[in-house]
Amino acid sequence: MSVYTTHIKEDEKDQACFTHPLTQQQYYRGRLNVRVNRDELLGRLAQEVVTKHKARVTPTTHPDFPAILDPTHIAIGPFISGVGENLFFDAVLGVGTHAVFGYNHPRIFQKVQRLAQIIPGFMGAGTDFYFHCRYGGPTAQDLAAVLNELARQAYGVAFITNFSNSGTEANENALKIAMFNKFRQVRQRLGERLYAEMCAQLGIV
Repeated sequence: MSVYTTHIKEDEKDQACFTHPLTQQQYYRGRLNVRVNRDELLGRLAQEVVTKHKARVTPTTHPDFPAILDPTHIAIGPFISGVGENLFFDAVLGVGTHAVFGYNHPRIFQKVQRLAQIIPGFMGAGTDFYFHCRYGGPTAQDLAAVLNELARQAYGVAFITNFSNSGTEANENALKIAMFNKFRQVRQRLGERLYAEMCAQLGIV
């Protein structure tokens, strides 16, 4: 286990604190160390999580790096937990969110919790990362497995899940799927020779 001190200066005006929901342990901004267990970055558990994710969720949402995050453990400021007691510095989160607020900012998190009580599922995350819950909670790939099986039983063919973070993105993905399906039908009716000639005329390689 390698430990890297963050050296974040404490701000008297911003005493951000995160209380772990299960252990009740408190974490304060500026008092964290970045811990990296090199064996678990690509260890057996990490490989299992990645394999399950890729089998159940569309390839367009597969992360490009094998960081396995744990949404049930500590996340504060720019830091978020992973498997094997890893604590990652998140350089993927949007600049405004990351630099200004970070994870679980106390003033924002309280409002989000209240909104989540009104709108079920509001706090659900997408699939920009691989997830694994050390306390056994369900993850996105677990939900995908259930949805895929329900769709298979209903329609008799294999399905794979695509998660969206908004209604706009869901409609956009639905349009893309419809357009791609139409393209396949047109290509099949044209035949490969006519399709190749059409592409050549349009300058499409």
